[in-house]
Amino acid sequence: LITVPLTYLYGWMIGLIGVFGMLLFILFKGRDAETPKSVQETRVNDFKRIAILEPVIWQEEEVSKRLEELHQELHEVKQQNEINRRLAELNSLLEQVEPQFEALETKRQSWISKLSNIPELNTENIESYSGLYWFLKDLQKWQKHNNEFQAKKRSGAKQKQIYSETLTHINSILTELAVQNASDVASAKAILKKMNEDENKRSALIRDSKHLEVRKNDYEASNAKDREELQAIYSRLSLKGGAIDDLRDLLSKKTEYDNLEKEFEQANRRLIEMERQLIEHSMYINEKEALSTLSIEEAEEQKEHFTILSNKTESLYTEIAKIEARVNKEKTGRELEVALAEKELVLDDLEQNYLNTISSITGDLIVNSLKKKTQEHSSSKVFKRANELFNKITRGHYELILDDSEGASFRAKDTMLNQGQPLDHLSSGTRIQLLIAVRLAFIESQESGVKLPILADEVLANSDDLRATQIIEALIEISKEGRQVFYFTAQTDELKKWQEHLAMHADVDGKIITLKGQANEQIDYNLDELSVIPSLQFADIPSPANYSNEEYHKLINPPSYHLLKHTPNQLYLSYLIEDNKLLHGCLQRGIQYYG
Repeated sequence: LITVPLTYLYGWMIGLIGVFGMLLFILFKGRDAETPKSVQETRVNDFKRIAILEPVIWQEEEVSKRLEELHQELHEVKQQNEINRRLAELNSLLEQVEPQFEALETKRQSWISKLSNIPELNTENIESYSGLYWFLKDLQKWQKHNNEFQAKKRSGAKQKQIYSETLTHINSILTELAVQNASDVASAKAILKKMNEDENKRSALIRDSKHLEVRKNDYEASNAKDREELQAIYSRLSLKGGAIDDLRDLLSKKTEYDNLEKEFEQANRRLIEMERQLIEHSMYINEKEALSTLSIEEAEEQKEHFTILSNKTESLYTEIAKIEARVNKEKTGRELEVALAEKELVLDDLEQNYLNTISSITGDLIVNSLKKKTQEHSSSKVFKRANELFNKITRGHYELILDDSEGASFRAKDTMLNQGQPLDHLSSGTRIQLLIAVRLAFIESQESGVKLPILADEVLANSDDLRATQIIEALIEISKEGRQVFYFTAQTDELKKWQEHLAMHADVDGKIITLKGQANEQIDYNLDELSVIPSLQFADIPSPANYSNEEYHKLINPPSYHLLKHTPNQLYLSYLIEDNKLLHGCLQRGIQYYG
């Protein structure tokens, strides 16, 4: 009964879908090839041929509206077809389940008939009490099971009522929340799970919204701060707000400004140096008042005048030196005569001394023996202490011994090779370690209780990395005995070696102190990011690249030097060193003057 109308309805819908599909295909197919007028005529013919309700007016708006209505009807037809298809599937499934349902119903009726029948009394042997007894026992069991069945039936009905009320309550809550109602426990759990997921998403969105709000506030605050700083920059530069072109123009001139500033600082330093040299000049006191009123032109004239006088003075000194050389040459002849006369006297004295020496050999041997014994007694403590310090400083590698076979000379014993070595065969670092040990032993012999500190001045100057490490370890070993050690240096490489050694030995209590003064005015100390120990930097000296020796000499503008008025320590190195690279390296390290 159901299949026939469904088949009829299903076939009608399929036909309607086909008609709409053909209509849409014709509409879209002809859109690209026809003119607007021919397209309209084609559409009118299509509507008349298919017998579909035409638009009220054949205008674009009404045609679009009619097409939307047809599209909506097509969508509804598709939904109805899907419903019909699902209904057919359910009917087919129902036809498959009905035999099973009938079998279960038959089985249920059989169980009802078995459980609801009251046991019957067997009347065949009514006089036998045993039959009545078993009848009563069966009746008692039946009554018990019947009572349990009724109780469970009532409990099941109550549970169904609670289930129905709970499901109704859940659906009422879901209705208030505009959520699809649940039909059973499984659907209720699925809806609850989906609601929990939606709640988690909502909470996450709220957190994200708050986080974005905070970021927005931070961005606005940062943006406001940047605007204030930008406005402050414009104010400092006396520019109007937003004058980006003017600001870029100023930035393009910054490099030129920095170069001019450096040139000004260099010129200022040269001016200060020249003023210092001027004040230190011997003629400054006499010419001080005249200098205040002296113009640049007059100063240039006096400079040329004094330069001429200086050249004349140097030529006079050269002539004086030649005269003195000739005088000394003349004196040499007289000195030869005096030397010959003295030779005769010396020969006479030599013969007399020879006789005296022969008679004094015995006494001399006795005296030398006494001196040797006295020396051993007086220097034994110093020798032993020097040996102990030398062995400790070299970490047990060397010992100091006295070799009597070679005129009581000192030798160093290599404990690893078990052989002695002359002191001149030792490395420079080991010899310095020996010298430190001997001097310290002698100092300890002269001390009377208080240990004096050791002052070491650039001991690492001529040592390689290995020897420098040995000397540093020697000084540290001495300090571990309670003696304070001061190491003075103005060399960057020596300071770096001490820094690296102290960094690797954290147990050593070492401290680097920067001495400030005129000698270090062009030396900059700063703190390295990876170390708390200050490091020495080079002074800012112009590079000698592409300059001759004379041009570089003029570039650095050294103070003038006068042979009569100045000492050798006031002679600038550019007058002596012709190698520009060597001169640049010395000036970078603060070595400017001879001596």
